[in-house]
Order: sequence, then structure tokens, then C-alpha cells
Amino acid sequence: MRAGCGARGDSGLVRAEDWITKALEGMEGFEIPLAHWRVHATAFELYRKSGNQIVAQQHLALGREMIMKLANSLPVEEPPAKNISLVSDGSQNHGRKL
Repeated sequence: MRAGCGARGDSGLVRAEDWITKALEGMEGFEIPLAHWRVHATAFELYRKSGNQIVAQQHLALGREMIMKLANSLPVEEPPAKNISLVSDGSQNHGRKL
């Protein structure tokens, strides 16, 4: 057990893992890259903070894969940077490195 984490912290981690698993299972068979990306980004943060770097890196890779699907789904007649800027406020605090 990590320092500063009691039983309550551990149960919160287990609950978060359960919700991530449910979210991933619920999206199986559906092509919804934005939702997949957000779940994998959340899972990455959860596992990174809990010290499980191997699983965190797996979710990081899956999140990056979803970003590429999103980027490839943009219309080719417009530069991707222009499209992406429409959903980003440009602040460095908002973007995650996935």
C-alpha cells in the first residue's frame, strides 16, 4: 500500500478501475474514437498515478491510436491544425499528451 492511502483510497481506485472497464466494455463494437480516447486518457492518468506504469503505457498507446483515428477522420480539404484548433482553447493546461 502506498504511503498516505488507506482502505478508502484503495476502494476508490478499485471503483475507478471498474468504471473504466465498464466504459471500455460498453464501447466494444462501436466506432466512437472520441469516447475511446477520453476513457483511455482517464485510464492512463489513473494507472500512472497509482504506480502501474505498464498498464498506464498501454492506455497511453491506445489513446494515441484513437487520436490518429480522429485526425484521419477529418476532411482532407482543410488542414488538420485548423480543425483541431476549433476544439482547443490553445491553453497548455487543457491538452493531454496522448
